[in-house]
Amino acid sequence: MPYIVYTMTQAHLATLSTLANKAEKTANRSPQEVEMTISGSPISSFFIVLVALVGILIFWMSNSYTSILIISGALWISYRLSMGSSSDPYGLFHLALNRLPGQDPTKPPLTEWLNMGFWKDTDIFPQACRALALKLIQATGCKRGDRVLDVGYGTGESLLLLLSDSLIRPSSLTGITSLPHHHHRAQDRVRRFQKSLEEPGIEVSLHAYDAIYHPTTVGHPLDPATAQFFDVILALDCAYHFNTRKMFLHQSFEKLAPGGRIGLADICFDPSIGSRAWLVSSLIRVIPKYNLTSIRNYGLDMKEVGYVDIELNDITEDVFPGFIRFLKSRGWRWAAFGTLLQWYVNSGARFVIVCGSRTL
Repeated sequence: MPYIVYTMTQAHLATLSTLANKAEKTANRSPQEVEMTISGSPISSFFIVLVALVGILIFWMSNSYTSILIISGALWISYRLSMGSSSDPYGLFHLALNRLPGQDPTKPPLTEWLNMGFWKDTDIFPQACRALALKLIQATGCKRGDRVLDVGYGTGESLLLLLSDSLIRPSSLTGITSLPHHHHRAQDRVRRFQKSLEEPGIEVSLHAYDAIYHPTTVGHPLDPATAQFFDVILALDCAYHFNTRKMFLHQSFEKLAPGGRIGLADICFDPSIGSRAWLVSSLIRVIPKYNLTSIRNYGLDMKEVGYVDIELNDITEDVFPGFIRFLKSRGWRWAAFGTLLQWYVNSGARFVIVCGSRTL
């Protein structure tokens, strides 16, 4: 029986991978090449509804790992079909999420947040995102005049928050993102903001690099050969993507000034990571398997690197439910992604604020 289950699982994975590749190729065609586009079309909505109904039926009939694979994979394909596809898993979709109710759809949103949000006292996406960013910043003890490294800054909203709040405005601000068009957009937004200030702007240095330093990368903020050090390093809702998170923790520790502090808004799992989490991660690949860790092991990893005063604050109940509820209110395409995220939650995902210091 185990051999049969294994064989079926591998077959499902191969089939879903093939379908996803075909979907991506179709989504990348120009409107002239595809008579009926996928993104936002009635076809995508119908497909997602169909997948959801079939998925419910399969799951009701058999609450097995194989059914989980089929449903998760089908929902992921539905989401990719409806949202379009590119090498960038994010793009600029978050602009639509930032648009407030009643705002003119022809005008850009007032904010460009890109995180899951802290939903304790709000049901508005930009407010929740700002609350999560502030919670992370405050957890690190970040204060005015610190030298700050912001890793995974998206299109720059977290940078603007740091620059605009007089209580936490740094003396220098460095940023890293792996997405070039996010980098260029953030540079432009920061430049325009700095010009609007009456007082001289602070030094801002933004980079389009991988979060992890590689020897071939020139000028990387985490290059151990440079003389640059930071008082605060922030990673807002992104470290679970890094290859690997543990390497990032190592490299960041070496670039913290004595007494410096790192803060991560991150995802880990219940103490006993079940096989369901591994299966869902293998298929959907939002969180690579090498970054699946428990809350306990997360703390042990940081201690092994050399961090002290380690704090892990589980804020799951104020993040996932509100974010999933918000996604499901935004139509079928976002509901598909919300369902995928729910699978992670059901598999034991926990959202945490993690902080640690380098000794004086």
